[in-house]
Amino acid sequence: MRKKITSFIWPVFFVFILSGCAGQNPRINSRQLEMDNLKRQIQFLQKQNAQLSRELQNMKGQLEETAVSTQQVRADFSTKMDELLEQMEIVQSRLKDTDDSMSNMRNKAALTVSSQPQPDVSQPEMTTPPVEQSLAVAEERELYNMSRKDLNRGNYQLAMQGFLQFVSQYPSSELTDNAQYWIGEVYYAQGRFQDAIQEFEKVVKLYPGADKAPSALLKIGFCYFNLEEVEQAKIYLEEVVTKHPDSDEANLARGRLATLN
Repeated sequence: MRKKITSFIWPVFFVFILSGCAGQNPRINSRQLEMDNLKRQIQFLQKQNAQLSRELQNMKGQLEETAVSTQQVRADFSTKMDELLEQMEIVQSRLKDTDDSMSNMRNKAALTVSSQPQPDVSQPEMTTPPVEQSLAVAEERELYNMSRKDLNRGNYQLAMQGFLQFVSQYPSSELTDNAQYWIGEVYYAQGRFQDAIQEFEKVVKLYPGADKAPSALLKIGFCYFNLEEVEQAKIYLEEVVTKHPDSDEANLARGRLATLN
């Protein structure tokens, strides 16, 4: 009898357990579905975040490229301005030298005419020209011109020797301030800006009223720009504008100062 009861109870108990488990399955499945949905949402959000991060990095890269490009454009513009200013200064210097040559030729012609003796009833007519003086002027001009040609050709050592000889040999010549100025230009062309400043300063101090004084001041300013001493450069450029407001050098100085604003 006990065996029959036992054999009856066990199947009933097993069915009860199964029915209880079956009652819990819907909840477990629902929670599992929610967990799966949350995982999918997290994965989606993670992908979105990664995508946004990549886009942000791309935007930063583009901004950096734009900034570099803008700086490059500014640098290119500044370089071109420097080149134009240099070319204009050289052209103006050559024009001044041409004017000096023409003035010298006029002076020589006037000297020749004035040196011709006038007829005088009390004295015999003199016909001997001032040969020695004419030869000296010709030698002076030849030394100056040869030195200029050497500078234009890039023969800096020969140009330097010629201009130094000119300054020493012809200290009272009307071209001595020019020769002194071109000594500074030789150093400037070689990138020896400190030496150039010293030679240009001599022009300003020794020949303050000479034609090359404004050019010397301007070039001192340019030298300081090349030495990255901007404030010092401004002082000299402003001095050009103040002391020689109507000169071509003043216009060049204003152009350079405008690039700094």
